[in-house]
Amino acid sequence: MKCVNLLPHSLRKRWEWQRQLMTWGVVWCLTAALLWLLVGVWQEQLDAKNRSVTLEETQVSAIAQATTRISELQRQAGLDRGLVENAQWLELTEVPLGLFQTIIECCQRQGRGIQLDSLRIDELGNTTLQDGQVQPARKQIVIAGLADSDPRATSLVHHLQDSQLFESVELLSIQGAGGAGQHRTFSIRCQQKSLLPSTPTPIKP
Repeated sequence: MKCVNLLPHSLRKRWEWQRQLMTWGVVWCLTAALLWLLVGVWQEQLDAKNRSVTLEETQVSAIAQATTRISELQRQAGLDRGLVENAQWLELTEVPLGLFQTIIECCQRQGRGIQLDSLRIDELGNTTLQDGQVQPARKQIVIAGLADSDPRATSLVHHLQDSQLFESVELLSIQGAGGAGQHRTFSIRCQQKSLLPSTPTPIKP
């Protein structure tokens, strides 16, 4: 038996259009949802990359600041090291002054019986810088003058020895006419100790 569709053609056509519209509507909705999902995933990945880039830029900036700070500290350390070295070198100038002061005090203890005519200072070796510390060269002082007697000159030698600033004190020569009232010319060599106290050692009374 053959079935016959009694619905009007216009109605069947309208229903077909409605069916196709529904089908395509579902397809477009699924496509839009899929695109929205893909865009969301892509946006999340992009945000993650941006956060990673921002974090790396922050780290690079921190490293650059640290490098700059290290350079400044190194420069300041160099300046401070130079100041310390200069201060140590300046301190060396106090050593001869301390020795001279000791010699003068020893001469003053002799009253008017000793007169200094010349004083020469030499270095026994070279001044060096080791491990940031100045190693001064030992000093040798040769003094010459007049004494009213031999005991005056030898007494000066004993006082210089008692000062404990010198490793050795040697009476090099003593000369004169030998007559009464005649002064004696003398020469004394003093060699500084390897380690000097920071201040002159008081002379024993």
